[in-house]
Amino acid sequence: MNKLATTTFITSLLMTTYCSATQPADFIITNAQIYGHANADTIAVRDGKITSIGTNSGTHRFSTPNTRTIDLEQAFVLPGFR
Repeated sequence: MNKLATTTFITSLLMTTYCSATQPADFIITNAQIYGHANADTIAVRDGKITSIGTNSGTHRFSTPNTRTIDLEQAFVLPGFR
């Protein structure tokens, strides 16, 4: 991956993490090893888009009784685009 593509990828993940509104997630992926986020273990997703990448305690605010939680048991995750 070239330098521009890598920078774009990382910037988009950071923008998604820090610019998202606090709305309930459709599902939360937890207990994961997330590429590019050594200190994170949880991803919150709403409407097919990543709304937060962080720790389990930090993404708890996105959880509701209707939110599906998926425990990956330390599996590796590579967030992608569609």
